Amino acid sequence: MQKKIIFIIPSVRHGGTELFLLRLCSSISELCTIRVIVIGKREGLYRKFEKINLKMYYLDIEKKYLFLKAIIRVRSIFIKEKPDVIHSFLYISDIISGIASLGLRIKLRVWSLRGTKLSKGTHLHKLLIQGFAVLLARLIPDTIIACSNQALDFHVKIGYPRKKIKVIWNFLSSWVYEVSSTSIFLTKQNPHTFKIGIAARYEEGKGHLALIDCVLKFLENHLNVNLIVKFAGKNCGPGGKLSSDILGNFSLQELIKKKRVSIEFSGLIDGAKLKDWYRDIDLYFMASSTEAFPNSLAEAIAIGTPALANPAGAASDFLPKSRISSNKTSEEMYLLLKRFYGESVPNRTKISQNYKKKIIHSCRNNLILDKYLAAWEVK
Repeated sequence: MQKKIIFIIPSVRHGGTELFLLRLCSSISELCTIRVIVIGKREGLYRKFEKINLKMYYLDIEKKYLFLKAIIRVRSIFIKEKPDVIHSFLYISDIISGIASLGLRIKLRVWSLRGTKLSKGTHLHKLLIQGFAVLLARLIPDTIIACSNQALDFHVKIGYPRKKIKVIWNFLSSWVYEVSSTSIFLTKQNPHTFKIGIAARYEEGKGHLALIDCVLKFLENHLNVNLIVKFAGKNCGPGGKLSSDILGNFSLQELIKKKRVSIEFSGLIDGAKLKDWYRDIDLYFMASSTEAFPNSLAEAIAIGTPALANPAGAASDFLPKSRISSNKTSEEMYLLLKRFYGESVPNRTKISQNYKKKIIHSCRNNLILDKYLAAWEVK
C-alpha cells in the first residue's frame, strides 16, 4: 500500500520553495499518494500542480488573523485523509499543521527550513511567527529538513533542536542537463562587452539595486567596457517596480545615453525561454543576502556559466572563496567582479567545470529523492 503524504504550504505563487515542492511532487507522484494543502489562493503554479497525480486543497485564507480558521480547516482535512506523513513548508505552515495535528494518529510530522534569516525590515508579525515556530519545534515535528547547512546553523542558533534536523539539498531543474554555457569569459581574456545576469524576484534582500551599484563602479573604472545587465524573475518585467527603481538612477541614465550599459527586464520566464536566458548570459551574480539554497545560482553553475556570489546561504558550498565577496556591500561586489575580470581564461574554465561537476553530482535527482524517501520512513 502506498504511503499517503500531505504537504502544506502557504501559497503556490512563483517562488523557490513552491517550485521545489512542485518538483518533489512530480518525482514521487507514482510512488506515494499525495495531497497538497495550500493555505492561500488557487494562483501562480496551480496549473502545474494540478497536472500531477495528486489532490489539491485551497483554503483561500490569507489574513493572519484567520490563523485559528486555518488550523480548523487543516485539521478537518487531516481527519478526512488520514495521512501517514504530513510535511509542511515555511514557518506559518509548520505552526498551522503542527497544532492541527495534535492528538491525531499521524505517523510522522516533518517541517522544513528554507532560509537563513528574515529580511531587513520584516514585519513584526513575521518575527512573532518565527519565534512561535522556534517554541513548537522542540515539541511537535519528528523530523526537520533544512535545505542547506547554513539554514541548519541559523535555526539551531535561534533555538531549533539540532538532533531533529537533516540537511537535504534541492533538486536541479531538469533543463540544466540540456544546456551548456556559451559565456565569452570561457574563450576571451578581457571582453569589451559582456552580459551579467541575476534571476530572482524583486524584493528587499535579493540585491538587484546592489548589483546595479556594483556595475556602475565597474564601468567607472573600466572605461573600455560595455555591459548588458539582464534581470529575470517576479516583479522584474519591463515597466515594473524594478525598472522604475533602477532607471531613476542619474548615473545609470548617463551611461545608458553613452551606450555603455543596457538593461533587460525579462520578468517571470519559464521553460525554453528560461533555458535561453541562462545560455545567453556570460556571468551570473547572486547579489542576495537572504538565501538558504540559492536555486538560480545552482542552475547557472550547473550549465557551466561562471558565477559570483555574496556570502549567503549555500553559496560557499557551490563556489570557491575566490568567487565569493567578503561581505554583501556593493563595494565588495565590485572588487569581486574586478578580480574575476582579471582572471585567466584557463582558470575561469577550470573553476567553472569543476564546480559544475560538483553541483550536478550533489543535486542529482535520484540522490535527493532517495534522501526524502528515507526521511519519510517511520522508525
